[in-house]
Amino acid sequence: METRSTRVAFRSSVCVALLLAVALAVAGGYSAARPGPQGTVLVKQPVLQWRITPTGGLKITDCSMTLNGEKVDATYSVEVGALLYRPTQPLPAGDYSVECTVQFDNKWKPQQKWSFTVSKDALDSLPPPDDKQNEGLRAANGYRRALGLPDLQMEGSLCASAQAHAHFLKSNHVFGHFEKEGMANFVGVKPIDRVESFGHAGGVWEDVAMMRNTPSGFVDQLFNAPYHRLPYMQPGAVPFGMGCDGRFSCIDFGMTTTEGFITSPATNQVGIPTSWDGIELPSPLSVHGATGPVGYPIVCAYYAESIETVLVDSASLTGPAGDVPLWVNSSANDPELTNAIVLMAKSPLQPGVSYEVSVTAHTEAGKKLSKTWRFTTAVQ
Repeated sequence: METRSTRVAFRSSVCVALLLAVALAVAGGYSAARPGPQGTVLVKQPVLQWRITPTGGLKITDCSMTLNGEKVDATYSVEVGALLYRPTQPLPAGDYSVECTVQFDNKWKPQQKWSFTVSKDALDSLPPPDDKQNEGLRAANGYRRALGLPDLQMEGSLCASAQAHAHFLKSNHVFGHFEKEGMANFVGVKPIDRVESFGHAGGVWEDVAMMRNTPSGFVDQLFNAPYHRLPYMQPGAVPFGMGCDGRFSCIDFGMTTTEGFITSPATNQVGIPTSWDGIELPSPLSVHGATGPVGYPIVCAYYAESIETVLVDSASLTGPAGDVPLWVNSSANDPELTNAIVLMAKSPLQPGVSYEVSVTAHTEAGKKLSKTWRFTTAVQ
């Protein structure tokens, strides 16, 4: 399946965000995503996973999975929306093939096949998260809770992938998302290759940066920039992994298919910064020929089973003195945006003031999106 990528970078902190969204194939009565892991796997007990969900009120009535032709005890997780199996014993190095069948209401019976190879250097088990990874998760979940979203869930495969990439960057004194085979500590060319190598199945959003101070500070610098904020805002259960090697840092977010129109700041959220320095490349301000500082970015994003283009119908920000002049970014004028809208007041906001935001939009498929809410800036 094809992937879509979006790259952004901070000028000062040298930070890059990449979205590799696994496109969902929709057939009558169900939707399904890329199964995994695929390619070369670097852990001996990877979780085999096929994300597939019924639509139109259908229910799963039967499912099965075989590994190298032998039936295994796979189970369907409604929470994850996937057929899952973790080998009970380490898999020897070699090639493996997987076949799955999921039946809906004794009517739809889609099948899926894929293959992977367990490396001779595969790990017996993934290492537990370290102090820096736990600090990063706590900081990220602080933002999640402020938005009224469930906590991110630490996933060993994403931690291993992020840590390996941070190590690759430091070892080779390079920066970015892509690795080159033959260089020291190479794992995989693209983020999707690396997360699958450690057993993750599904899409991935990746942020990399030269960490300024601490893991929590790294999370802060990413969240404050609108493009980087998008993976934090996903609704539902979202896997998370982080890795640091010196100042070289990486976060890998999994993706969910939970639908939601999410805004940041959230309804009635308080303590919002008044301004943002605008340092992000490609800059969301460049389409307007502007530079920072500007008002703290307001981000609205629609998440669903697939990444859908969102178009703005109207947007406004109202303060004590009336309408606030805005820069409005969307897929219509910003090539870095697809499912999101970014609003930026042309001047910093006032401290300790309540603002009202109103946004109406629609997806290309015709779904209407509308929300009016308030937030309050921090007292300085």
